Amino acid sequence: MQQCRKGISQVVFHDSRDGDGGVSKPCHGTVLQKRRGSDREPVSEQSERVEEAMSVPIPTVDDDALVWYRIRVVEKDVAFVRGILEASEGLACMFAEKGGDLMLVSPSSQQQRLEEVIEDLRVELGAIVTERGTNGGRKRESSS
Repeated sequence: MQQCRKGISQVVFHDSRDGDGGVSKPCHGTVLQKRRGSDREPVSEQSERVEEAMSVPIPTVDDDALVWYRIRVVEKDVAFVRGILEASEGLACMFAEKGGDLMLVSPSSQQQRLEEVIEDLRVELGAIVTERGTNGGRKRESSS
């Protein structure tokens, strides 16, 4: 390993596929950067950048074979809801926007199971269904 610049080391690999009867020659190609504690960005600044990068709008549902529900839970329960959906083996996809505003999208064939899960979330967590739709988003029902 050779030291190239401050904090960067160059790794030398030997290529035995050169056809020289087993004689290997150096093959420079991978550079690894060693990070020191002082070079790292403070965690608070990293968190702000991640929040900005992850703020994406909820997609529209255009497939006739899907149903969707917009629900609202307390922000701290979002990860719990995601865990429930993941444990339900493909019951629904969850999209989170701000705080606890969630959109659950499921195949029409799973609508009854999803409604049962949403009812459990309503009872256990106080989840509120704010809107729901079927038929690719062309039929909407407000649940206010």
